[in-house]
Amino acid sequence: MKRIQFYPSSELEQKLDEEAQTLGISVSALVNEKLSSLYGIGSNKQLPLSVLTNKVLEEIKVYINTPGVPKEFDILTVSKTFKDIEMSCNGKPSAVRAQIGRNFKKQIGHGDFSNIRQAYHDNGKPKLSKNNAIVYEII
Repeated sequence: MKRIQFYPSSELEQKLDEEAQTLGISVSALVNEKLSSLYGIGSNKQLPLSVLTNKVLEEIKVYINTPGVPKEFDILTVSKTFKDIEMSCNGKPSAVRAQIGRNFKKQIGHGDFSNIRQAYHDNGKPKLSKNNAIVYEII
C-alpha cells in the first residue's frame, strides 16, 4: 500500500482526532474508511473498520461481564465478529484483524477494560493462544 501524506488544517485535524477517538480507530484508518466510502471502493461484504471494531469491543465487554467465564481469553475465542473477518483480501493478508487487535490492546487497563491485562507465563514471557494470538486475563 502506498503511503500518502496530507496536511489538514488545525480544525480538520481536531475533527479527525475526535472522530477517530470516538470510534476507537486510528486517524489513518478513519481517513482511509472515509475516502473508500466517498469513492465507492471496498468490499460490500465487509463492514467498515470502525463498525467492526465497535462490534468486537462490545462482544468482549459482554464476555468479561459474564459470570463464570474462563479468566484467560483471546479475541478470536470471545468474538464471533472477529472470528468471521476474512483472513485475506484479493490474495493478500487482511490487516483488519491486526488493526482491531491493536485498538483493543490500547484500551486494556482503561475504561470498560480496566479489569483486563495481558497474560504472562511465570517466566515473564507473554502467553499466546494456539493460534498465536495474545492472551488476556480478567483481573
